Amino acid sequence: MRAVDQMKWALVAGGLMTAALAPAAALDDDEEFSLSELRGGKTTTREACEATRDAVWVSHALGTECIRYFPSANVVGAKVAAFYFHGDKLDGVKVVSYDNNHAAVLRRESEVAARANQLPYILVARPGVYGSSGRHNDRRGRKEYLSMNAAVDAIKQRYGLEQVHLGGQSGGAATVGALLTLGRTDVACAVASSGPFDALARARDAAERSGRTWDGCDVTHQCGIYNVTDHTDTVAASPTRRIILIGDPQDGNTPFVYQQAFADKLKALGHDVTLAQGRGDGPLHHGLVRMSHRALGWCHAGLTSARIVELVADDAPALGNDRDGVARRGAKPASSP
Repeated sequence: MRAVDQMKWALVAGGLMTAALAPAAALDDDEEFSLSELRGGKTTTREACEATRDAVWVSHALGTECIRYFPSANVVGAKVAAFYFHGDKLDGVKVVSYDNNHAAVLRRESEVAARANQLPYILVARPGVYGSSGRHNDRRGRKEYLSMNAAVDAIKQRYGLEQVHLGGQSGGAATVGALLTLGRTDVACAVASSGPFDALARARDAAERSGRTWDGCDVTHQCGIYNVTDHTDTVAASPTRRIILIGDPQDGNTPFVYQQAFADKLKALGHDVTLAQGRGDGPLHHGLVRMSHRALGWCHAGLTSARIVELVADDAPALGNDRDGVARRGAKPASSP
């Protein structure tokens, strides 16, 4: 069956073939993810997880978790898909950008991203967020990253994917970096925007500037974190993978200097790394979600890293919205996937 026919069949059958991929899965498109669970955490059982639509039960050295994900229809039958990790949704006890806390909304966002960037998409919910079990207040620890890594493995196996692209913004960008340090060998493109790769240096420097004694925790008061930049020695070598980091030199949240340092450290280890400069949204110039999504599409399409740098700087439209063919104009296809 052709991929187009598979998509049509999935839409007609309802649930985007979820029943075939996750037996006994619930089909509640109006599921709402509560603010109380975001703030206080969520627990569940393996049985409940396995009966939940678009969820995988993961187990690793530090425990277990039920991780939710929201796929586009064209993931079915695909050989490669983008896994995208959102940023932090809590700033202390303050909720940040959580008005899309419905499963149906997240599935629509995944479909929009897939069309705009012309590749299959999977939005992955970090622990304690969007229905995933765990505590979002415990973010950036090794357990979170082991859970995300295991979830990518489980989802990849469920759909029969051969390769993955990884993308993320801010805290999700740190997730991308962490998964690379966990030794993944199946990554074609890794795109991370506004990433706090050296969260400890960021907190230490902030404390020094304010005349405070640094307590060893990050700026969100997370202690004992997995500081991504300290683990670059375990990033697997790959002759085809591309790592694209995107930042704004004016970013007042995750300063560009730490993204530059992370890129330099990876380059020194022989990895194919490109650092692009974009224009971040908001008063802190931190919002580069749109560019990490678009760069995933450009990388997947084979545009050269040099061309992607130009497109990020120009805030060029996503491939699916590029009616004038700006992205491919004058560009040679890259040799990597």
